[in-house]
Amino acid sequence: MKSDLTIVYYTNNREKPAFAAAVMKTLLETIGDLPLITVSQKPMDVGQNIVVGDVGSSTQNTWRQFQIGAMAAKTKYVCTAEADCLYPPEYFQYRPTVDNAICCALPMWVLMARYGTAKCYIPKKMGSFGAAMMEREPVIAAMEEILRPLGQWGNVDENAFGFGNIFHHMKRDYFKIRHPVVSIKTDAGLHRMTPKYHGKRRIVDYWGESHHLMRRYGV
Repeated sequence: MKSDLTIVYYTNNREKPAFAAAVMKTLLETIGDLPLITVSQKPMDVGQNIVVGDVGSSTQNTWRQFQIGAMAAKTKYVCTAEADCLYPPEYFQYRPTVDNAICCALPMWVLMARYGTAKCYIPKKMGSFGAAMMEREPVIAAMEEILRPLGQWGNVDENAFGFGNIFHHMKRDYFKIRHPVVSIKTDAGLHRMTPKYHGKRRIVDYWGESHHLMRRYGV
């Protein structure tokens, strides 16, 4: 049966190769036959790969890479996938029930794997664009409206240009999944800001103990 969802995976290819490969292996095992578009700054031999070149790391470029992937998709819906995120199977089974909305998956946990951090999970209660489902055509139009004044590529980053900007054009919605999405914050990650350590845990459902997960994925 023809799929109505395409996964758009975007990366600046800055994570450690072994870590990125382990995350990709899990993604491929999880999505099955769903179409996958990878938008990368270096060539990747996975999915329908679109190479944009070494345009640099910024929020602006991240969103542009996602937009390029969404434009290449042919399905009604697209969802995001990132090089430092782990997704349970049910994330890819959801379809939006609200029109013109960015639907963020919950629960979501951030695993603090950076040097000098506590190596624990922290809840991300508002979710993230890195774990979101949406209709393809509205999000392409919203991205174009937001990015047009900035040019094709640039270094505009989170402080001046955050996730919230997209909600001038689309609604925010949430969907619950049985097992959490885990975003692994490494030293190679784009954003250095961290959530406050309220509600921290060593173990989360499905993914297990934080140190074990880090060893498993070569962080």
